[in-house]
Amino acid sequence: MIHQQVSHADTYQGIQVNVGPFEEYGLYPVIMERFKERLDWMTDRHCKVLFIRFDMRFPARYPAMGGNQEISRFWKNFGEQSAYRGIDLHYLWVREQSREKHQHYHCIALLDGNKVMNYFHFLLKVQETWGRVLGCDATGLIHFCDKDADGNRMENGIMLCRPPLKHPAREHLQILFKQDYDRCFYWASYLAKENQKASAPYRVNSFDSSVLR
Repeated sequence: MIHQQVSHADTYQGIQVNVGPFEEYGLYPVIMERFKERLDWMTDRHCKVLFIRFDMRFPARYPAMGGNQEISRFWKNFGEQSAYRGIDLHYLWVREQSREKHQHYHCIALLDGNKVMNYFHFLLKVQETWGRVLGCDATGLIHFCDKDADGNRMENGIMLCRPPLKHPAREHLQILFKQDYDRCFYWASYLAKENQKASAPYRVNSFDSSVLR
């Protein structure tokens, strides 16, 4: 459970955030700050950063433990795979639960865009790894976040490209970079919403992230 301040402002550090169409969402600044730290870290270190958003669920009859053991194992496993392949990866996840039997997770991954350029292939690997953690076929348990509620295609896998210092069109490229940065932050701010995060058991985290080293 989160015992933190909630904000109803529609901006965070001057960046537009998602407070809902009727401004109905309260957002946890602590989650937005955690994401911003990792986004800034990655865009400082890499000229290209791939932003990917996805959701994770359990099978209906899965005997979930009630804590976050499964997703912790998932990220440990996935992080080790990425490190072995020399891919810089940072992530943030939040735990939510309403009336369903199991909790679900909203996740964001930030990757070195020089080495990973395709969100779909990345999410197939996420699905495969989640299946190994759960010991089942995870097809359908990972929402790829590339379709809206009506089934229409929507963008995922936003590539943030930091302009070179001496590029002749640097000023224009910097504007495009800032637009993509703000788009990613707006989408990520949905994970910070107060709704559905109060159901976590005592001393069970409602969010976590990769460690900055």
